[in-house]
Amino acid sequence: MSWTPITPRGRGAKKKAWKPPDPKRRAELMEKSKAKKQKTRSKLAPIERLPTEILQRIFLLSENLSFPRSSLHVGLLLSPKSFLTELVVYAFSPTWDVWFGCPVEGVVSYTGWHEDETRIGGDLTLQSDVLASPWANLSIILDAQRRWYRRHGAGRYFQHSRFQTLRLPEWEKWRSMFEEHPRDGFGHAADVTTCFERDWKWFKSIVTLEGVTLEGISTRPVRTGYIDMHPSARIPNRLITGPLDWEQAKLLYWFARGGARMNGIHQSWEVTSEAYDRIMDLPDEHLRITFLNLFEMLGAFADWPPSLWCEKVSLVYKRDGHSGHTDDNPTVRFLEHVSL
Repeated sequence: MSWTPITPRGRGAKKKAWKPPDPKRRAELMEKSKAKKQKTRSKLAPIERLPTEILQRIFLLSENLSFPRSSLHVGLLLSPKSFLTELVVYAFSPTWDVWFGCPVEGVVSYTGWHEDETRIGGDLTLQSDVLASPWANLSIILDAQRRWYRRHGAGRYFQHSRFQTLRLPEWEKWRSMFEEHPRDGFGHAADVTTCFERDWKWFKSIVTLEGVTLEGISTRPVRTGYIDMHPSARIPNRLITGPLDWEQAKLLYWFARGGARMNGIHQSWEVTSEAYDRIMDLPDEHLRITFLNLFEMLGAFADWPPSLWCEKVSLVYKRDGHSGHTDDNPTVRFLEHVSL
């Protein structure tokens, strides 16, 4: 038996003398580390090993927007903006092929044709799911319309809808305020964004004008605008619940211009009532009156109980100190104009 070594307190073992690193030993350690990483890395499923083009085609034909959630790798391959734009084209082409550039008021057909789901064209479920996706913004939608137009709509006749026009004599009174823009023509919509921006600028300008009546609000018998989507496609609740800013208002305007409608199934009066309260709390009066007009055009107030509307109007009168008709407040003018 050997003696137990005793070392003085505070003194460690004798350090080994320094030696230069051994290249062979370093290479062996690197090989072991690399092999360990390869073993721990999860293997790709067979479908994940498919080429991206084939995987994207499978996704389009499946029309299942839950497919990208099957794995992180699949979601990564299906997330480029160019492909998401192609997905919008795929979903809305059946509708645009028939109705693009054709104002609704110009359609002469049987009564209730706009509610005939089999006639409109397009899968309302697919369109609703695409529009409800968090990545679906106005930039992608307009890019999709431009891409579709280059493929299928070149030279097609396009006419601006009366949705944006004023009733006489208001047209003669206010037309000088806005820049000239052709109303129609073959190949007129070569730049879809330009036409949309023109209509959006027009709409923002006229909603605050005193004494102006818009064509085609939901309480009027004349339906105006376009059919850019299936009329029964759902409006995403995120556009109603907020945040309420100009970007959201512009996207909601695309829905109103394209023929969308709110309904009591997906947007109950409780939901629209809460959204109305948030609109009325907006400090920007121009933004507030813009959202109110958009909600009215989309039929958001159609399912409200009459007592609720009277309550909301009385609160506005009490807040703003108005007890009767007034022309100096765009919000009050709007509320007095709307009839349920």
